[in-house]
Amino acid sequence: MSVKICSACKDELEATAKFFNRNTSTKDGLSYYCKSCASKAVMCSVKKNPVNTARIHKKYMQTQKGKAARQRANQKCRYGTVHGYLLRLYYDIYRRCNNSDRHNYKFYGGRGIKLHFTLEELEKYVKEEQIDPRSLEIHRKDNYANYTLSNIVFLTKSDHGARHGRHFKNS
Repeated sequence: MSVKICSACKDELEATAKFFNRNTSTKDGLSYYCKSCASKAVMCSVKKNPVNTARIHKKYMQTQKGKAARQRANQKCRYGTVHGYLLRLYYDIYRRCNNSDRHNYKFYGGRGIKLHFTLEELEKYVKEEQIDPRSLEIHRKDNYANYTLSNIVFLTKSDHGARHGRHFKNS
């Protein structure tokens, strides 16, 4: 086992990718700074110049690499779990009912449709009903009533589309 000394904190750490970021331009293929020192340096830079950091991030997110990174992050932290999927569903409903800038607001909040449950209540409802919502969509039973726990049902994409006159293939 080889040891490497961090140039910033002078700690002796195992020379592996667990403690040092990769850097192909160095002889050993590892960064000069340990991961914790590198993280602190980045945070310091962000605090000193937030406008430049935001500009760089925005430019990166427009590249193919940035788009792929965002897609991986969304799939990893949100859509893999029941909580993450419900979080996305809940905030989609919340935005369509409350955000007048949203493209479909006129069909929901613009018609007076309101959201009458919290994310925690939705999670409790799903747990009690023993529903795995990850491949399902929320449908209001009464299209003219608000989003309430008694007025929603979970449907597959094809069933939901059929109720609205749209037809989708099962995937």
